[in-house]
Amino acid sequence: MGSKLQQNEPKEQMIVGGDLAEALKGNYRVHVVQWVKDAFAITGRHFWPLVTAMISFLALILIIVTVIQVLMPMSVLSSPEAINQMTPLQSLGLALFSTAIAAPLFGGIILMGIRHSIDIPTKGIHIFKGFESVTALVATGVMTTLISQLFVWLAASISPLVGYVVTLYTSAIFCLAIPLVVERRLSPLNAIYYSIRITHYQLPFFIGLTFVFYMCFIIGLVTYGLLLFVLIPYLVNLLGLVYRQVIGVSVHLQPPSQSTRSDDWTA
Repeated sequence: MGSKLQQNEPKEQMIVGGDLAEALKGNYRVHVVQWVKDAFAITGRHFWPLVTAMISFLALILIIVTVIQVLMPMSVLSSPEAINQMTPLQSLGLALFSTAIAAPLFGGIILMGIRHSIDIPTKGIHIFKGFESVTALVATGVMTTLISQLFVWLAASISPLVGYVVTLYTSAIFCLAIPLVVERRLSPLNAIYYSIRITHYQLPFFIGLTFVFYMCFIIGLVTYGLLLFVLIPYLVNLLGLVYRQVIGVSVHLQPPSQSTRSDDWTA
């Protein structure tokens, strides 16, 4: 795991793994097999914090669903058929509302995966770390969801299959936006632009990664969600590892007098 001091940065900060400036030029390599193996090893060391974080996430999702049922007509959520009969405007509103609520939680759990990639331990409560960048995360989530929905609607009007392909594509090109916001504290527009630019250099890899995410989610649902408690921690750590290797993780060194642990660095 390579590291280098960031130029024009305080000596207490360094970047572990990749380099954002080089990634923006496409100067990074993809090692799929090695990353898959490394993600398994990381998950073995940092499994339970993500499980407890997922439990917190699911509990909050139940609260969100309850709020939606209060704010929207019961007929809309009463059955799958009713959901399919929602107008495009209702569907967009529901997607944006859900994204705005969930974005800080997604940011928190992704940050946990990034920290695991450099072997920094976490706790389940760290899922709420995303609320430290809540405004930027919500803005990023809403903008990417809005763009994705618009393109998917246009594509689906041509063919449902084209709509699915566009869904996969937009998910792939935006997959680094929230990590960039929560880890590098970039503005939403910069994070979205950087994500699009970086992913296009290795687009087949990122589309494949997104496809695996979707397939794992479907498999998890088939098992009534039980398998998700195994798959999601692995996928979160895999995304964190990809982020570390492609973009790098900013690490702040702590003076020994301020360190409360055996290590003296945090992300």
